[in-house]
Amino acid sequence: MLLSTGATIRDLHDITYGMAINMLMEKSRLTAAAGGKETADPEKQYNIMKANLPALERMHKEGKVSDERYNAYIRSLEEWESDG
Repeated sequence: MLLSTGATIRDLHDITYGMAINMLMEKSRLTAAAGGKETADPEKQYNIMKANLPALERMHKEGKVSDERYNAYIRSLEEWESDG
């Protein structure tokens, strides 16, 4: 299946399992989008989350966002960044 993503046999020696899963997920997303299905672009989602962070921090300080929701958002961003 990885070969269908454009990877070569040599690439298979150099990639991690996580990279392989990311490649397959992106291939699946692109195939669905080509078929007319609406798909979410993970990079775009991350950029939106990162851009909204200052507003979220301000709202958290003002008490408009609970600690639980704020911490969940931060954990989510940290997961994105650790995978990248």
